[in-house]
Amino acid sequence: MVTERLTVTDRIDKFFIERRMYGMKDILTFLFLTLLIHFGWRFWENKLGLFPIHNFMTTIMNWLANEVLYQSTWALNTFMGYKVTITGNLMEFPSGYDISINSSCSGMKQIMQFVLLMLIYRGPWLKKLWFIPLGALLVHITNLLRIFLAGVLSMNHPEWMKFAHDNVLRWMFYLVICGLWLFWVKRISVRSVK
Repeated sequence: MVTERLTVTDRIDKFFIERRMYGMKDILTFLFLTLLIHFGWRFWENKLGLFPIHNFMTTIMNWLANEVLYQSTWALNTFMGYKVTITGNLMEFPSGYDISINSSCSGMKQIMQFVLLMLIYRGPWLKKLWFIPLGALLVHITNLLRIFLAGVLSMNHPEWMKFAHDNVLRWMFYLVICGLWLFWVKRISVRSVK
């Protein structure tokens, strides 16, 4: 009797096929990788202090947070007609409810989450060369929209801010990352295989 050597990918495929769950393989893989990257980042940031590139990452996260601060303030003043001012890292609203933009508001974790997901996931590298930067830009724009909507709430319904920040606006990142990933899996990666 000759036994066939299976790769890890073959074993995963076999696992899902035997359980008649092959249609769920991609979404479960996405969820697993997303959670792994999310908790891995949290551990790296909170327990390891971004070791061994702490200074580099801190510099990038602070720069990106500053960009988010200025771009969001510009959008709120331009499109909503607000008179938001900036003091340090604080967006000060005429309503008296201010928003502090720090490194955790930079969107860096979510951008890296998308980049790592795409680097890990299957697909042609030449297409990843344009898709990853485009996706990272869309995740950044999502962060700007998140801060913009938080600003609108600060002006109109500051009592909703905490709930919206913790339960609604944060999930925008994951919807966009999932949408980008689905587009990759269903439109781009699939065409490369055919």
